[in-house]
Amino acid sequence: MFGFRFIPTVAAILVAMLLSNCASRIPLTKALIREYNLTYTDIKRLQLYISDDILLEQEAKSVNKDIDQTHSLKKVEDQYIKRVYFKRQTPCIAVDAAADKVNVAFEPADNLTFTYETAATGREGFVFRPGKKATKEEQSSKSDGSLFDNWRIVGQQTYADSTYNVILRDEYPLLLVDQASLRTFLVESRTVPGMRQSDMDKSKGK
Repeated sequence: MFGFRFIPTVAAILVAMLLSNCASRIPLTKALIREYNLTYTDIKRLQLYISDDILLEQEAKSVNKDIDQTHSLKKVEDQYIKRVYFKRQTPCIAVDAAADKVNVAFEPADNLTFTYETAATGREGFVFRPGKKATKEEQSSKSDGSLFDNWRIVGQQTYADSTYNVILRDEYPLLLVDQASLRTFLVESRTVPGMRQSDMDKSKGK
């Protein structure tokens, strides 16, 4: 009988690589910062990611003015939706870091603020929460669109000089760090005290 050899497809290899990369990403916590002795400057050098999706959505109006055949001015208003979508595992960098706050940029236009929360809130690390919390009425509304069914509005956020509804599908996003990028900071450091002639005399028993 002939034996069959399984040859993985390119797609399967890419999926395996993606899962492997995601598995190596862990929340950026204060314990991790202490473990690697990271400074605020170090944090700005790390490659960061977000753990969950963020959708910014804004309803807008387009007003068209036209003069019809009767020479009357007609105003037509078209409503449309403007969206900014941050997919989970989107890479980002810290542009400013402090003890309890990190501002991260996904593009040059603007940045989002992640504030530190402890395990008492359910998740420990730097968490994104909107600048303004949604009302109960707003929280009960959903985002339309096949990709965003059943996502919930959690608040409002200003981004790139526009105000958007913040819509989440799962948890409030955490900042993740790639463990591979942390290896850069795994440097054993010690200060050499130097030696004096008196030290040599002591070692010889003089």
